[in-house]
Amino acid sequence: MKRKAKNKKKQKNSKNALSYIKSIEKQKKSFTIADHIEKHICDIGIASLGKDGKIRASRALLEGYIPGWHYDSTEQIAYRIEDGSTLRFELVFDKLVFQKEVPEKYLTIQNLQRQTKLYLEEKNMPMFEQAWAKLKKIQPSNREADICSDQGCYQYSLENFNAAMEKFNVANFLNPYHALAYHNRGVFYSKIEKNYEKALENFNISIDINPGDSDTYIERGMTFFNYGKISHAIHDFEKAIILNPSSNNAYLNLGAALSMTGDYQNAIQNLNKAIELKSNDADAYFNRAYAYLHLKYYQQALNDYNKSANLYKQQDKISDFQDSLNRISEIKKIQKFE
Repeated sequence: MKRKAKNKKKQKNSKNALSYIKSIEKQKKSFTIADHIEKHICDIGIASLGKDGKIRASRALLEGYIPGWHYDSTEQIAYRIEDGSTLRFELVFDKLVFQKEVPEKYLTIQNLQRQTKLYLEEKNMPMFEQAWAKLKKIQPSNREADICSDQGCYQYSLENFNAAMEKFNVANFLNPYHALAYHNRGVFYSKIEKNYEKALENFNISIDINPGDSDTYIERGMTFFNYGKISHAIHDFEKAIILNPSSNNAYLNLGAALSMTGDYQNAIQNLNKAIELKSNDADAYFNRAYAYLHLKYYQQALNDYNKSANLYKQQDKISDFQDSLNRISEIKKIQKFE
């Protein structure tokens, strides 16, 4: 299952809701990385186990097909750098092995990633679904990485953000193709550290690995929004809607982004859809009121701000409730002079 907290975007001068961390399932099981490390680096293509029992560097590693991993043939190591610390593993570098090994699997992965992006851009969903299914089938995975990612989600829910990030890093160490771990790292960088460039880097990898996840497009869109790249945000929210037409959050965020460009009519259309999908979405009413206000539809704006105020009060969101009341007061002052 996926554990989510709402990822919504309110208009300027209002608070952003905390974005969610995604999880496959909550686990309490723990494991020792050292017990599995040799198997893992072979599973994910960094190395292969020779008949002599030695772990040899793979050609896939050498040619840069393994996300996040590098090598130093002089020191005979493969390594991954995470937030200033370096994860290392000693390997045998045997050129004869490189000549025999052809990284066809990783070339296939890259080709499928390019195909899924192209089909999504063209809105050719039958071909997209076909390429995506092939991509999901061929990418490496392992249970331990799933467990570690879920443990990170649990720590995040407790607001132990550094502990959560450590778990996400370990999940990507165990499996460089773990899309959820990259997604969750992106959320951490975007929402906790406000490091938008680092967040985008992780969301990009997550989308390459799992191009069918509409939630990651929403998260990347929100990061673009906060980074001031509104057109990029709109593009991602539109992609999320293509992938999941029933996503209230995608329509909500698209409406908010369109309002920031002054396209209030289209903003209202998307916010109408968000409300149709979720009638008690206070943020959607708040954002639609914002659009109505700028079109000088004062009564419609008042109705929506009243609705958002009531919903925020029911949800114990006192600050947002007061924000709605302030907007109501402002509109009433405007009406007195018109």
